[in-house]
Amino acid sequence: MTPTPTATPVRTAVPLPCGATPDVCATPSVSGAGLLHIKASHTGQDGSSLTWKWLKGPAVAKADFGVPTAEDGTNYALCFYDGDRALVAAAQIPAGGVCGGERACWRKRSSGFLYAGRGTNPDGIESLILRAGTDGALTARGGGTGLNRPVLPVQRLPLTVELKNGNGDCWSASYAATRANTASAFTAKGE
Repeated sequence: MTPTPTATPVRTAVPLPCGATPDVCATPSVSGAGLLHIKASHTGQDGSSLTWKWLKGPAVAKADFGVPTAEDGTNYALCFYDGDRALVAAAQIPAGGVCGGERACWRKRSSGFLYAGRGTNPDGIESLILRAGTDGALTARGGGTGLNRPVLPVQRLPLTVELKNGNGDCWSASYAATRANTASAFTAKGE
């Protein structure tokens, strides 16, 4: 008897929670506690990269993160706004899913959640760490040719980055004083 092939589940795109303009979000409690580094690849290779860190924030409860581990759970997006408050780039991090074979994209941790989607996220987000606590911390990393990021150099500062979830929670940092803002790199600490 010939086995019946099983259908591979197809993930449908979910609407990004990014708005046309930035929201009022939680910001780091300490000036300079956020970091943003974007590297652009001009060779068409996988050299583009992104690191965003939101550190020393106000208290964040694990419940604020929703349930990103479930297929119909809490979706996330990393949203970039320029100095004119216009949305210039966005990267989606969908809830649930399977990444890298049979491993769940999202994993529950004692203090939050970890997304590991290297090579499977169409917007280039490779990891997202959500850590609850009295000084919440968030870290997003991305890379590759499909990385959705602002065009460099950023023409209108400050550049504001928001991590938003489908439940309406958001965390942001703005970057005006840059260490680098060229066609190949943007590096700044949060205000």
